[in-house]
Amino acid sequence: MKKIYSGLDIGKFICALFILFYHYFSEHGPLPGIFDEMLSLYAVAVATFMAISGFLMFDKIKNVEERKDRWFIVKKQVFRILKIYVLWSIPYLIYTICCWNMENITFKFLFWEIQGWIFQSTFYTIWFMPALAIGLFIAFWITEKIPQKIVIVLAFFMYAIGSLLLTYSYFGAKIPGYAVFNDFVNTWLGGARGGLFYAFPLIILGKTVVNVKDKIKPLIMMILASLCMILLIGEALIMRKMAGHTGID
Repeated sequence: MKKIYSGLDIGKFICALFILFYHYFSEHGPLPGIFDEMLSLYAVAVATFMAISGFLMFDKIKNVEERKDRWFIVKKQVFRILKIYVLWSIPYLIYTICCWNMENITFKFLFWEIQGWIFQSTFYTIWFMPALAIGLFIAFWITEKIPQKIVIVLAFFMYAIGSLLLTYSYFGAKIPGYAVFNDFVNTWLGGARGGLFYAFPLIILGKTVVNVKDKIKPLIMMILASLCMILLIGEALIMRKMAGHTGID
């Protein structure tokens, strides 16, 4: 029997509105004052989607005893996401190709265009779909091989690297070899918002919630969530003052 989490559905709806309005007003002019600042929470909304996806997937397979059955469920979801991504990309790619100047097309140009579509995204606003698919695959594969505590440490480590490449690039740039590693990640690993350094840690966060959800006390969790939100806003203000931006993650 499929479990229904009404609270998550409401949360996803609110997140979708934040993302929709952010992209709309980013192209049609910002909202005045505090309203424009509020739309910056779309970054949190994307991360929330990733964590919710991890929660729902691992909640679905937690009582499935056979590994091949668990893999079938995960594989089906991964291919479903990729299928939607490909179908969504086709019209844009056709439009993109039609806009090329065919007289100046070279092999090098074609190679890097296709490389970008495969390893980054066909369009900058749907990067989260391939990232989610890759993140789900990595999360399932690793959790089947490695103990949970080690997986959590690994996820935290990956998220820290991603943060140094994006939100905390102000500090990461001081590390020797940072520029070379950053170029490699952006070129071949989907960037700091790809499946390895962004989706995978957040999906593992969702899986962790599955493991402890029966122990969660709503009042305590509400208080902790409120405190974390205050810390998040405080961190964003500090980052804006120090680095001039608050970052996506």
